[in-house]
Amino acid sequence: MANNVHKLKLISSFLQMWGRKWNISLLDQHNELKKMAEMKKESAMEKQLKEEEKILESVAEKKALMGVAELAKGIQYQEPIKTRLAILGCKN
Repeated sequence: MANNVHKLKLISSFLQMWGRKWNISLLDQHNELKKMAEMKKESAMEKQLKEEEKILESVAEKKALMGVAELAKGIQYQEPIKTRLAILGCKN
């Protein structure tokens, strides 16, 4: 049903753009509809890509060294994890 609504919207926007120009062939009208649908599809894909980039940037900036499981569970460390070298007292 949503697909039919989408098609009706495309047809109505097409009719508004072309008006009642009966001298335009059906093939030309069909090609124009295909172009309009492709442009809308590309803009939706671009919008989704931008949203994904924003999400990746926010995660990468704030939680770069945390594992996925830690992020999912909301684990936060208050102190740095001691490594074997830190325990032995070695310095860089």
